[in-house]
Amino acid sequence: MKLYFMIGLPTETDQDLEGIADLVGKVAAVGRPSTRRTDRAYSGLTVGVTISPFVPKPHTPFQWRGMVTPDELERRIALLRSMLRGKRIELSWHDPACSRVEAALARGDRRLGKVIYEAWKRTPSTTGVDDSSQDKFDPARWAEAFEAAGLNIADFANADYSRDAALPWDYVDVGVCKEFLAREDEKADRAEITPDCRFGVCAGCGIRDAIGECPPNRPEGQKQEAEHLKDVPQTPSPAEAEQAAVVFTFAKGPEVRWLGHLDLMRVFERAIRMSGVNVVYTQGFNPHAKMSIASALPLGATADNEIVTIHLAAPVDIKGVISRLNSCLPRGLTLTSARVLPPHSRGFEIAASELVVEVSLPEGVPVERFGKAVDSLMARTEIPWQRDKRRIDLRRGIESLRVQGEMPGAESRRDLLPTPSAGEGEKVGARAEQEIVRLHMVLKHLEYTVKPSEIVAALSESVPGIEIVSVHRANLITFERSDKSKKKGGDRQCQKR
Repeated sequence: MKLYFMIGLPTETDQDLEGIADLVGKVAAVGRPSTRRTDRAYSGLTVGVTISPFVPKPHTPFQWRGMVTPDELERRIALLRSMLRGKRIELSWHDPACSRVEAALARGDRRLGKVIYEAWKRTPSTTGVDDSSQDKFDPARWAEAFEAAGLNIADFANADYSRDAALPWDYVDVGVCKEFLAREDEKADRAEITPDCRFGVCAGCGIRDAIGECPPNRPEGQKQEAEHLKDVPQTPSPAEAEQAAVVFTFAKGPEVRWLGHLDLMRVFERAIRMSGVNVVYTQGFNPHAKMSIASALPLGATADNEIVTIHLAAPVDIKGVISRLNSCLPRGLTLTSARVLPPHSRGFEIAASELVVEVSLPEGVPVERFGKAVDSLMARTEIPWQRDKRRIDLRRGIESLRVQGEMPGAESRRDLLPTPSAGEGEKVGARAEQEIVRLHMVLKHLEYTVKPSEIVAALSESVPGIEIVSVHRANLITFERSDKSKKKGGDRQCQKR
C-alpha cells in the first residue's frame, strides 16, 4: 500500500501533520497479521508513505504565496518521522532543497536564465547527451549558480508576491482570470470549498470569456443538476473499421535536440490540433490523441528516421496530412514519409537501433589506439555492467561496433560543443581542439537496450578521458509483428526505416 501526502501548504499546522500520522496508523493497523482466515489476505501489509513539499506554481490560487523555508520543512519532516515509527511503515520524502529550486524556477523571471546557464556549466559533463550523472540533484551547484548570477533564491522561492504586482507569467493567458484565483486564495484561508461547477453554481472563473462557452453551457449563477449532464454532446470516436493507423517517419534536427520524449509527444499533439487533422481520440475520462513514438531518443540526440504512429479517421490523404502537419511543426522536426498499416495489422517492433556517436579523444591519443580498444571490446564474449540496481551484459546488446571514417557529405558536429567565452576557463576551448572520431554502432532492443554512454564508459577503461560530443540515430531496424514472432525462434522480417 502506497500513500502520498503533500506538506507545507500555506494554511498547514502541526495538527494537520498529526492527522497524516493518524491516517497512516489506521491503514497500517488494517494490515497487521491476523489469525483469522478472512484477514490473511492483509497479513504482512507494508505501508509506503511519500512526503512531497508543496511548490507554488503560476496560474494557481497560491501563486502569490512563498514556499515554506527548507529549515521549516525539515522540522515538519522530522515531526512526521517521530510520529510514523513502525515496523510496517516506510517513510520517504522529497529533498526540500530540490523543491526550493523547483519553486524558484517556477516563480522566477527571465533573470533565472543566467542561473540555469551557470548551473549547466557546473555539470559533470556539459554535452548533456545520455549522461545519467546529470539527473542527480546537487544543491551546492545551484547555490553557486545563484551566487554567480548575483541573485538570492529566497527572493523567488520563499517570498510572498503582492496581489498588485506584475507577475512574470501574466502575459500568458490560460483563460482563468486573476480575480478568480485571488478569491480562491482567500477562501483557502477560510477553509471554504468551491463546488464543482458541473453540478453546482458557476464560479465565474473567466473561462467563458476566453473560449466563448462554458460546458455545461448556462448563465453564471444558474444551477444545473448532475443528471442534465447526460445531454452534453460528446465527440464520437470513429468505429475501428473507420480508423487507419498511419506510421510516419520523421527527422529530429539539432534545433530540437533538447526536446525530451514527453515534450516531443506534446509538440506532435499541438501540431495535430493546429493542423486540424482528423485524429482519433481515446475514449475515457481524459481523452487524448491515439499516438505513440516507437522508441525514445537520448536527450540531446538527433535522428533521421524516427517513427510515430498516429490513428486517423479514414479515408486518409497521406500527402495532405504530411503537408499540414509539417506546416505546424517547429523547425528541426520534419515528417518525411508515411504508410497506412493494413487492417487488423499487429504493427511492428523495434529490433535494433543504428547510431553514429562522435567521441572526443584526449590530446595525444591516436585514433589507432582508440580503434584497438574498440576491437578489444568487441572480442570479449561478455561485458558485465552495473546499471543502477540491475546487472546487464553490454556485449549481448551490441550487434556491431566499429570506428567510422568521415562520411561523404557529413560534417562533424563540433558546432554542438559550447562556445567558450571570456573568463570561463580553458576546458571548453580545449575540448573543441581535440580530435573527434565517429563510432558506428548497432544496438539490439532486448529486454534492455544498451546506452551509447555505457559503451563509451566501457571504452574509457582502455582510453581514459574520452567524452561523447554528439549522438545521432540514423535508423530504426524493425520487424512486422506476426503470430510466429511471439514464439521463440519465430521468423522476423526486419527492415530499415
